[in-house]
Amino acid sequence: MRSNASNRHPSRTCSATLGSRILIALVCSMAGSVADTAEAYVPPSRSLAPPMGWNTWYSVNVHIDAQLIADMADAMVTSGLRDLGYTQVGIDAGWWMGDSGPSRDVNGNILVSPSFFAGTSFTTMKGLADYVHSKGLTLGIYTDTGPYGCVGSSNGSGGYEVQDAALFASWGIDHVKVDHCGSNIGGRTTEQSYRAWRDAISLSGRAITLNICNWGEESPWTWGPDLGQSWRSGHDIWVSNPFAWNDVVVNFDANYHPGSSGPGAFNDPDFLIIGPQFGGGLSSTEEQSYFGMWAISAAPLILTADIRSISPATMAIVGNPEVIAVNQDTAYMQGVLVSKIGDREVYSKPLAATGERAVLLLNRGATAATITANWSDIGVSAGSATVRDLYAHTNLGSFFNSYTSPSIPAHGSMMIKVSGSASTPLYAATSVVAAGFEASKAMDGTPSTIWHSSWDDRYYFPQYVHIDLGANRIVNQVKYLPRQDQLSDPIGGKNGVITDYRIETRVAGGDWVGVASGSWPIDMTEKHAFFLPRQARFIRLVALSGFNGFASAAEFSADHLGPPTGTLTAPVSASASSVYATGFEASKAIDGNLTTMWHSSVTQQWTYPQHVTLDLGSIKTVKSLTYVPRKDQITDLAGRNGVIKSYSLRLSSDGVTYTSAASGSWPVDMAQKTIIISDTPARYVRLEASDGYNGLVSAAEIWVGVQ
Repeated sequence: MRSNASNRHPSRTCSATLGSRILIALVCSMAGSVADTAEAYVPPSRSLAPPMGWNTWYSVNVHIDAQLIADMADAMVTSGLRDLGYTQVGIDAGWWMGDSGPSRDVNGNILVSPSFFAGTSFTTMKGLADYVHSKGLTLGIYTDTGPYGCVGSSNGSGGYEVQDAALFASWGIDHVKVDHCGSNIGGRTTEQSYRAWRDAISLSGRAITLNICNWGEESPWTWGPDLGQSWRSGHDIWVSNPFAWNDVVVNFDANYHPGSSGPGAFNDPDFLIIGPQFGGGLSSTEEQSYFGMWAISAAPLILTADIRSISPATMAIVGNPEVIAVNQDTAYMQGVLVSKIGDREVYSKPLAATGERAVLLLNRGATAATITANWSDIGVSAGSATVRDLYAHTNLGSFFNSYTSPSIPAHGSMMIKVSGSASTPLYAATSVVAAGFEASKAMDGTPSTIWHSSWDDRYYFPQYVHIDLGANRIVNQVKYLPRQDQLSDPIGGKNGVITDYRIETRVAGGDWVGVASGSWPIDMTEKHAFFLPRQARFIRLVALSGFNGFASAAEFSADHLGPPTGTLTAPVSASASSVYATGFEASKAIDGNLTTMWHSSVTQQWTYPQHVTLDLGSIKTVKSLTYVPRKDQITDLAGRNGVIKSYSLRLSSDGVTYTSAASGSWPVDMAQKTIIISDTPARYVRLEASDGYNGLVSAAEIWVGVQ
């Protein structure tokens, strides 16, 4: 339900630290209704890490004024929380004029409630923002997608997004939390309502970040990453009275969409209700687990306790720098459930350093238990690895292939960092239909097992599935094998075959970069996506559409298609005996791009030999040549046109006299072909075709291996 503000814990909340992943930081002065034009203040560059801060909700609800906000900003500094990373101050509901009078002036600008400034030294929102900024902090504010908000008043921005975003920018606001109690206007979908906010922020000229707060309805983990910095993944966390452990685990489970989480875009399970002022609903053991669960999930860490009087016990939990470091680690990945035995669970979170994983050992049960983390489960190479207890700040020693905890109390947890010689791959997906269909099933080398998206997310796209390779690798190809488990079923067996896709890669500390996109036919053959070679640790397959509204995969992998022998040399130029058309020159066979190609002229179809000649620039010791057939139409028989069937490799020092170094024939398939020769000095390398599929000759790439 959506209760009013008189309740101790209204059922409308969400983290008020917010963000749009795609906005460029610009500065623009725009007029406001109750404030001077904002000075040219630029908040710190948008962090790609989960947001951290404090919010008014749960603690004081709508009973807020400007002095309270200023006092909390002061306390964030004096308590040391700011220096630990808690830099956002969030104003939730309660600042608008409300139902006691008009909520907007004659020009449609929002009116701030007079009580918000009454009895304080502040008279404008800009003045308050300037004060918060002077403390090295940022300021957030609250509104709604509809014409009214969640506390029964007309506090909503539906239809006023551009005007309100400009007003917030003029005040110097850094974050906006957009609730959803007012629903959607004008026949919009929920996604369209938040997209309107994303676009309005972009027009405002200020790097305001967006927090989507629609309580996990309509699968925001699919469309949210393109619109906001965070999105609520479930309903309000405080539903019991008093606050209870079950409230924590319900929202923790609802937040499990690890494939969607990444740099600058995070699943949000709601605020941190940790501290004695909340009625003692949680034990200290449960509060520690609560914080650890949010940290391992790369969730926003938004405090709600009155930090002017924060207790040492609370500070010891929320101020633990080692646990905070796990949450903020520049791998930017949500922890993945890698083992579950009854109520004993193991979550592994990739860290930026090679060979390191943060691991949460969680005991959900009612009795104490030991929990084992196996290196093979958490993504650490076999052998000896060191283990550190992050709660106790203690090195525990070296362990071989696994670590078993001491007894963990009921509802307790232990967070450790495991440091091995290397990391092994970990996998994550946006959603899973059931146990046994996890993302790891698409990377287990067994085509009969599959990853499959959930029924709840049916027809919601994108769906994300990604791989942490464990370390940076050079990649230029993704392979996708559709499900193979029900080939006899012409309809159900195709469920989830991905039809439209995007491929993204990144390194630790960086954002996602799109490297390929396109469409695949609805059949069960292996699909490929090729792109320029690049260094990447994380590879993401973004399913933009899939058969029957699902996404699935039997196998998904990324690798580097390249020369197997010798050191690759970059030819300075290439020439060919004939060219099909502009865009198909010989240079396309040495540009490092598998999606382009050299192709012989159709006017010389069935005319042989045809050749392409590479100039290495100087005499080098040639060891091998690798020929990569065209990759642009591999699912089409016409995509074989020009695949070389019979060849001769000829070398020259002067470009005039050529000597044969090897000859032979190749099968008509799309696999790369390699010729190994005795070390031979040459400057010019010519691949000559005496036969090609359908009377033509083509090449996606030709690589020369040298000494």
